[in-house]
Amino acid sequence: RRRLDDRVDVAGGTQTFRAFTLYCLEKELPSSISETTLHDYAKRAGIYVLPSLGDYRLCDLTKAIGQAWVAAMLQYRRPQTGEPWGLTPIRHALALAKRILDSAADGHHLIPFNPFASIKPPRFHPLAEETEDEEGDHALSDAQRDCILFDVRSHDKHHALTTGSDGR
Repeated sequence: RRRLDDRVDVAGGTQTFRAFTLYCLEKELPSSISETTLHDYAKRAGIYVLPSLGDYRLCDLTKAIGQAWVAAMLQYRRPQTGEPWGLTPIRHALALAKRILDSAADGHHLIPFNPFASIKPPRFHPLAEETEDEEGDHALSDAQRDCILFDVRSHDKHHALTTGSDGR
């Protein structure tokens, strides 16, 4: 009943994320973005988004799948170099997936809402290069430590605001 009230096209929501992404890149986005941006979106979709999410049906995508996808990108290492993907491409890939799902939800009513809308882009890379301290032990750089402390403080502050507890 809720889907009828929302006027969600249930049948349209069964198309794959890949099919809808290609539709957006070919038909919808060219009129609203520059050719360079469109080329960048297509490249990003081909490298970061579609290999992992392309075979999911739009209606089957969930926040948990999106979070697992972002976590997997953070753990991925390039086969040629062993280097992890950078934070900026991961953030841009998440933003592109969100934009496509916004279109599926708000523009085309294929799904009732964007399941990735509340996923926050990562601010710290778990595979970032470590530095060695005076004793030769691996330690986080000051910048990495500050990122972690910032994230912990933000979480504790949010937890205190939402639960009335300071998390201790």
